[in-house]
Amino acid sequence: MSFYTSPTTDDYRLFTIDSTGYAVATRPNRVMRYDGWRSYQFMYIVRGRGEGDVEGTQVPQAQPHSVWIMPRDRGHGYRAVPGHTPWEYRWIEFGGDAAPDLLRMLGLAETPCVRDCAPARSLVERVVTLLETEGNDALHEASTLFLHALSIVARRARPGRPGRPAPQRVDQAAKRYIVDNVQKDFALEDLARAVRVSPAHLVRVFKRHNGTTPMAYLRSLRVEHAKSLLARGDLNVSEVGQRVGYPVLQHFSRMFKAETGVSPRAFVASAGR
Repeated sequence: MSFYTSPTTDDYRLFTIDSTGYAVATRPNRVMRYDGWRSYQFMYIVRGRGEGDVEGTQVPQAQPHSVWIMPRDRGHGYRAVPGHTPWEYRWIEFGGDAAPDLLRMLGLAETPCVRDCAPARSLVERVVTLLETEGNDALHEASTLFLHALSIVARRARPGRPGRPAPQRVDQAAKRYIVDNVQKDFALEDLARAVRVSPAHLVRVFKRHNGTTPMAYLRSLRVEHAKSLLARGDLNVSEVGQRVGYPVLQHFSRMFKAETGVSPRAFVASAGR
């Protein structure tokens, strides 16, 4: 699927999106963009792996949640890595007179591949969906969202501090620990110890990447899991609480009501109706 925009002359004096779309490559066929292609190409890899080159020079292989930024003024090509199909990605072709300076300012002018860009995915998906459903009426909103996505990719491209895990790795490790231990009773200190940073640094990094604290994120996961179990109806409220890390019924009921506005029993009654 692809959608081509019709930016005005004024848009092109600044920054604009030329086309968006998504693709699923089931064969490792090579796609070429020749010297003089008018747009930069931003590619977010959803699954599979891709290999590419710029003027014959290989760029780092793209893995899931990697981003490629291919130049507009140099020939390049890309394809699915044989044995790693299907290869699924979202693309946003962009340009404008300010685009080269913007990429230099973000440190992305000579950075064709950035890994671990999962936080940018929702923005990329929103841009593609907006232009597919609303067309040029959404062009300026989509461009703003895309600039936000580029800023996230730019942060991912910066090296982490020496002796300390890179922020994106801290964020990913924390989320992985939370998901794996959602049924267990653990504190912020336990989580920080597991990802090898201080509690204060963990909260700062996690909130910057997700807009919430690690423990609030944990509560939201537990509530959603609890809702699913309560709606099934084969466990009582106390058993559901134990399944989501609250062995004490009163603690579970208090947390559930604080997050949802209703008690677990009221939620069950509502689901039954």
